[in-house]
Amino acid sequence: MKKVFLLFLHLLCSSVFVLSQGGSYRFKTINKEDGLLDNYVSETFEDSKGFIWFATHGGLCRYDGHTFVHIKIPQINKSDNSEYLRNSIKTINEDDQQNIWIGTMSGIYIYNLESSRFTLLNDCFMANRSPNLCYIEKIIFDKMHNAWIATREGLLFYNTKTGICKRFIHSVHTNSGLLDNYIHALAFDSKKQLWIGTIDGGLDRLSNDGKTFIHYLLLQKGIDAKHISCIHEDARKNLWVLTADALYRKRATEDQFDKVRLVNTDSKNDFHSVFHNLSEDTEGNLWLSSITDGVIIYNPTTGICRSYSENTRNPQKLCANSIETIMCDKLGNMWLSSNGGGVSVYSPINNWYSFYSKTQDRN
Repeated sequence: MKKVFLLFLHLLCSSVFVLSQGGSYRFKTINKEDGLLDNYVSETFEDSKGFIWFATHGGLCRYDGHTFVHIKIPQINKSDNSEYLRNSIKTINEDDQQNIWIGTMSGIYIYNLESSRFTLLNDCFMANRSPNLCYIEKIIFDKMHNAWIATREGLLFYNTKTGICKRFIHSVHTNSGLLDNYIHALAFDSKKQLWIGTIDGGLDRLSNDGKTFIHYLLLQKGIDAKHISCIHEDARKNLWVLTADALYRKRATEDQFDKVRLVNTDSKNDFHSVFHNLSEDTEGNLWLSSITDGVIIYNPTTGICRSYSENTRNPQKLCANSIETIMCDKLGNMWLSSNGGGVSVYSPINNWYSFYSKTQDRN
C-alpha cells in the first residue's frame, strides 16, 4: 500500500490541470524520455505491493510512481535464443507467492521479486515448443492457485504445486473439446466457472467435469460471433462478453446473452469499431478499448455512452487511437495501454487523465 500511495501522490502532485470540453478533466503528460521503456504497451498490471508493471514490445517495465525500472528477460537455455521474442511481452500476472508471471512470444517467465531472478516455465512446453504454443495471450489463477494459460495453440492448465501440465485443444473427432485453438480471453466468474474466448470458435465454458466444454456458439444463447475479445464479470455478477464488433451481457440469474446497443450520447449514432478489451471502473462504468477509435465509456444503468480518442479536440487528448488493454487499479485509476502511444491514466478522484506521450521511436 505504501507504493500505491507514493504512485498516487506523485501523479497528483505533478499533474497539469486543464478544463476539457464537455466537463472538468485534469490532464497530465509523461513521455518516453521520462522513463517509459517502450510506447507499444500490451498490458498494464498492478501487483500486490502496489507496483505498476508494463508489458511492452521491448521488455518489462516497473513503475513505483516516481521511477521506471527497465527489466530485460535474459536467455535461460539454448531453446530460448531470441531476445526479441522473450522481450515481446503480452500479459502479466502474480501468483500467491508474489512471483510475477510474464507471458511472452517465447513462453512464460517467472520473476522472483526477492532474488530478481527469472525462471522459464518448461513443464508445459518440453514436448512442443511450437511458436503458437509459446505465444502466451493470457494467464489467470484459480482458487487453488493453479495457472490457466491462453495460447495460440490451445488452453493449458498448470498445477503450480506438482508441476503437472494438461493441454486442451480442438479436435475434429469430438465436439466436446474447444471449438478453436487460438485462445484470446480467459476469465473466472463468481461461481468459479472458467470462460474461454477464442478467435474463430466463439465463447466456450469449461464443464463441471473439468474435461469438456460448453459451446455457446452452437447453443444459440445469444452470441453468434466467432471472435471473442474479452470476458468480464462486473460487481453485480453480470457477465459481459466483448466481441470484435459488439458487446453482450448475461445477467446473473440468466443463461442467455443479450446484445447491448452502444449509442453515442452526443451524436445519437451507433458506435461501430473494432473492440479489443473491457474493464470496469469504481462507478460501474464499462471501458471498451478499440483498435481504431480510442476508448468508449458506457454506463449500463443510465445508457450514457461517450468516446475519447487521439482525435478529441483537446491539447491533452488520449495518447493513441489504438488501445490494447485497460486496467483499474486499487485506487480506481484507469490505465489504458496503447499501440505506439504509451499509456493513458485516468483518476476518478480528481477527474484527470494522465498521459505517457507518443514518440516516433519504438526502441
